[in-house]
Amino acid sequence: MTTQEDSWDEDEGARPSSLLSVHKLSSRDIHYDSQLLRDLEIANARTRVELGHLPPDGVPVAVKRKPSIPKAADSHGDAARVTGAATPSPGDSETQMAYDPQEAEIMKLQSVAMAAAIGAVTLAGGLANASSHDSSPAKARTATSHGLPEYFDLYSTTPVGDNSKCVAGKVTDEDGMFSRPYVYVADAAGERIKWARYMDMPDDFYEGRATHCVRRGDALYVLLQLDTQAPRSLSQTLLSIVKVRIADGSTEGEEDVPVPNAKGPYTSWVWDDDGLKVVNDAFLVTGKYRYLDTEDDFPFSVTIKM
Repeated sequence: MTTQEDSWDEDEGARPSSLLSVHKLSSRDIHYDSQLLRDLEIANARTRVELGHLPPDGVPVAVKRKPSIPKAADSHGDAARVTGAATPSPGDSETQMAYDPQEAEIMKLQSVAMAAAIGAVTLAGGLANASSHDSSPAKARTATSHGLPEYFDLYSTTPVGDNSKCVAGKVTDEDGMFSRPYVYVADAAGERIKWARYMDMPDDFYEGRATHCVRRGDALYVLLQLDTQAPRSLSQTLLSIVKVRIADGSTEGEEDVPVPNAKGPYTSWVWDDDGLKVVNDAFLVTGKYRYLDTEDDFPFSVTIKM
């Protein structure tokens, strides 16, 4: 570009060269991408709450119709003729288009369904591309007929003897955010809950979930996975095992689960159903971890004695 071509443009208030792109990232910013993903999840969760899920039969198929457009008056002054509509009287100020109530209702349903579809598709895409350091997604929405919190998501159900089962999960707000670890023990049929409680979570953690439960002796051992911050690119997921009395759920002890040989800030997670199990009077925890500044996942296995 010559000096003359790059002269000051009064209309633009700048030189043409200042409007050219001068910088482009050579690689994607995973921190920025993760923050955008988090924002999308919040927006899509609210959309799903307000509009509901996609209809079972999918988006209603639009009925293709040829629009009834009024014709202009001809050169002899004849009134416009509208197919399927009454001929306007000479006193009308303007000709109105024919109105079909059925077509309007279809368009209304289509708009609502399309909005729900966009929210569902966006959410699915966000989850598919989310970092795998999230624990396994909630598998079921538990009914509230037994007095459980309304927004309880179940992660695992484990038989613990005495015709009982331990259910581990999380409780969120109505938008699916700010999760808190939650555990209850019920009879094998799930008809009667013996006790249910939130698991204690330190104040310096943002949210968390209970994902695994095993029994040893007269106690249950619950695996907690707690997140330090809201932005996933900056958050660490740290693990701990909490010992609770099987009789009433009161806490009797807690032990952190470190990742062996990890150097530097990392995030860890346990996904598999057998990620927590009893081995020779100790607890074997197997999962994966990732350093905050990389995208590489590494397996780990550690034995915790309690």
